[in-house]
Amino acid sequence: MRRALLALLVLAAAPAAAGAYDPFEEDPPDEAGETRVLVTGWGGGLVALPGSGRGGGGLAGGEVTLRLRSMDLGVQAVTTWLEPGTDRLSPILLLRTGQRFETRRGLEASLTLGLGAARRQAWQAWFQLAVGARVPLGPLFVAAELAFEQADYLRLAGGLGASF
Repeated sequence: MRRALLALLVLAAAPAAAGAYDPFEEDPPDEAGETRVLVTGWGGGLVALPGSGRGGGGLAGGEVTLRLRSMDLGVQAVTTWLEPGTDRLSPILLLRTGQRFETRRGLEASLTLGLGAARRQAWQAWFQLAVGARVPLGPLFVAAELAFEQADYLRLAGGLGASF
């Protein structure tokens, strides 16, 4: 009984701890519904999970995103080394859709799903599930992302961008 009560209290406190909007405590955040275009430059690394037998490497690329009310729709293109031991770069092209969550601390958290293709020796289907955060600085922003990708890869990326 005590464990069930403790679990219920933890679940009830989770939104407050995360800084989420509580409709019973404050006015709703400003939701103008303004559509914007975000341009982001990404850099970071692609790390193979242990036991996969693959290598990893740095990555660089960009993304153009249409920001709707609370959802993002975008196209991301990055390049990295998917074939260890070669100097051939492998492009990864993804169509991404994400759900944004605004926090009290000025951070925008997101959960994003990407589907597309990557070229190793030949083009193959590729997917991505990412969690991220964005710190708006006026029309500019700083972003960070942790993504789980196909073929047992983990992507750690940081980005700088502008909102138009």
